[in-house]
Amino acid sequence: MQAKAFSIAALLIGLHWGSAPLGLAASLIFVVNGHRQTLRTQEIGGREWLSLRQVAEAVKAQLEWDGRHRRYLFRLPPASLIVTPGHSAILLNGRTYLLSTAPQLSGAEVLVPAELLQLALEEIYKRKRIRWDAEKRLIQVEERDYSLRGLRFHTYSDHTRVVLDLTKPLAFSWKEDPSQIVLRVKEGVLAPHFQRQDLSDGLVRSIELKQRLKGVELSIRLEEKRGPIKVFALKGPDRIVIDVFREGAWQLAQPAPAMEPTIIVIDPGHGGQDSGAVGPRGLKEKDVALDIGLRLKKLLEKRLPVQVLMTRSEDLFTPLQQRTAIANHAKANFFISVHVNAAMRSRTVGFETYYFTKDPSDSSARASVLQENLAVNLEGVGPKEQDNYLKLTVTDLINDVYRDESSALAELLLDELDQILKVENRGVKSGPFYVLAGAAMPAVLVEAAFISNPLEERKLMDETYRQRVAEALFEGIARFKARYEKRMGMTLGGRSG
Repeated sequence: MQAKAFSIAALLIGLHWGSAPLGLAASLIFVVNGHRQTLRTQEIGGREWLSLRQVAEAVKAQLEWDGRHRRYLFRLPPASLIVTPGHSAILLNGRTYLLSTAPQLSGAEVLVPAELLQLALEEIYKRKRIRWDAEKRLIQVEERDYSLRGLRFHTYSDHTRVVLDLTKPLAFSWKEDPSQIVLRVKEGVLAPHFQRQDLSDGLVRSIELKQRLKGVELSIRLEEKRGPIKVFALKGPDRIVIDVFREGAWQLAQPAPAMEPTIIVIDPGHGGQDSGAVGPRGLKEKDVALDIGLRLKKLLEKRLPVQVLMTRSEDLFTPLQQRTAIANHAKANFFISVHVNAAMRSRTVGFETYYFTKDPSDSSARASVLQENLAVNLEGVGPKEQDNYLKLTVTDLINDVYRDESSALAELLLDELDQILKVENRGVKSGPFYVLAGAAMPAVLVEAAFISNPLEERKLMDETYRQRVAEALFEGIARFKARYEKRMGMTLGGRSG
């Protein structure tokens, strides 16, 4: 899933806070229910800012100062927003989101990065059409609700799947010829951000959506050589699915058998501007995760006949969805995302492992999901888009196929951490982790320690301890590799590990 084409990030200037003097004022035009108003922005250090008061006035929200907690309360049913000057985390409808920089006090005003406007609008006008025009610097909330809200596609080994996401069930019909399939959605209303998609993946050349008088028309241009086409509707959520198969393929695609060599993708969590959790002495999760990941890579390459790929090998920010995309593109056999945890209570200690499920398995899993998914907000992906992607991943991609294997991998990693680290074993858990969504292989996330605990932070500062963590992860992967090969009736990488 790509960041929204109409994201405010494309409309605004820069994303880096600095100490440069106040620049020239600019403006955004905001139109809702036919009422036109101008929002004045300020540029500071290459970023564009709005006053929180302006945002509240634009959407006719009530803005209150909470002196006890030194924060602002922004109320407009169904949206509620809590902003704390000096803190980049905001609370929107009970969920935490991370802004690119913290709101700042400027005299009697509190300035917020302009991206906050996008978050607020998505919550307030859930079912209306929000149109962003970067050239005209125009934000328009249109009265007409749209019923086609998303287009997704994925190329598998024997077919290409195109999914049209709907806001409600709609009648449709289609015609096909050797060069294209045309699907018509009766009374469909197209969201304004769709663009032509050029695939050229051997089956599909391009995908294009157009608004017609009586509905929406979806045109899929096809390559010359292809097999049958299957079109059907699914519910929960509502969507139309078009599968274009290769010649000779007559069933829905199944996960392809693993090919030699065994490919393992190691994903050191966070990186770049996303530091992850930070310990009381300043140790950063991104640095610990990278060090453990590189140590694990060396162990795997030295002791097993495998190929190891890293989602990052230095202090760089890699979008969460891109991490599993790297693994899918490489046709990897296993995906391991390495993290350390944090908690409000500094005495919390131990390790835990996770696999992907639609809902968190317990309250601590919910807290970990919230913390690890914060990085999505740095990518310009709005909260509504996040929820849709995670929900649709469960139903349309192939996580379910690997759920049992992911659970088994998480269990083996946990067992080895238990034997080697000798600290509290917090168990195998699960939840809707964005970094695991869409992985076409067994995939797990490891929380190796609580960096928020001073004692565990001190351990993580020790290279010997980080090596022990890597050793435990290696042993778990080696055991899983042998087990997986036996269950699948195959030998990966030439021989068992």
